[in-house]
Amino acid sequence: MTEERAARPDAGNGARPPANHPEGVRVAYLDCFAGITGASVMGALVDLGVPPDWLQGELGRLPLAGFELRAEEISLPGLRAARLRTVTSPTGPARRAADLRAVIAAGPFGRRVTTRSLAIFDRLAAGMARARRGHPEDLVFRWAEAIHLLVKIVGAALGLEYLAVGEVAASRIPLGGGMIQRGEEWLPAPAPATVEILQGVPVYGGGFDGELVTPTGAAVVSALAEGFGAAPTMDLTGAGYGAGESDRAGLPDLLRVLVGTRPGERMEQLAMVATGIDDMNPELFGYLMEQLFAD
Repeated sequence: MTEERAARPDAGNGARPPANHPEGVRVAYLDCFAGITGASVMGALVDLGVPPDWLQGELGRLPLAGFELRAEEISLPGLRAARLRTVTSPTGPARRAADLRAVIAAGPFGRRVTTRSLAIFDRLAAGMARARRGHPEDLVFRWAEAIHLLVKIVGAALGLEYLAVGEVAASRIPLGGGMIQRGEEWLPAPAPATVEILQGVPVYGGGFDGELVTPTGAAVVSALAEGFGAAPTMDLTGAGYGAGESDRAGLPDLLRVLVGTRPGERMEQLAMVATGIDDMNPELFGYLMEQLFAD
């Protein structure tokens, strides 16, 4: 069951990211209890307060055309989640991986957004190329596929920046199993590209037959997470639930993102006052010291 998601008060034009948090570092923990996809990342960020209209406007600054973001609220037993769909025009020219990378590198965003976006894209392209026994520069994406990738990759980086997230951590990743269909092809789950992208990441079976992790989701978590395991110590400030694009039965296509503040190192300023005393009766020093160090 889906319903249109109500617009947030700050979702109009001119919405801006919150200020940085000088008291500590903002941490996002990707709780991949049911896997991770590019769509579920976007949905969780929207559920945490990133306005879809703001994302649409920021992504519109890239040389992209013919796409629209549509936010929905998904009702599930015991909780609600946000889903952010990307609707694209049906036709357009195919794009090479180098072209997409150049679009990201030339994007009109801050250094951290660009760095994170490139890290995700490079991880994705390298994994896909290894799965095909080729090179990233040989990859060619259909028009709609290219738009979806750029929206999810750059959108994830923009959403984290909106929330002023300085560090990303994640749980171990459940892989799923069985077979999945890609057009006319049948592939083992997770797909070969996903397996390549997750190299070096702690994974486990998950006990579910189906696709729990997509290549884009794998690229986001493997490129950005600085550690995997239990949630880091932080002062929890929010939780967002994002729904992917699958309506699979048995295990919901969901991601939970916890956001909090990890206390930073406290700085204490000290001042030293010095003076010289001449010709003072030594019997007075004791009383003077008591007075100087009194509260």
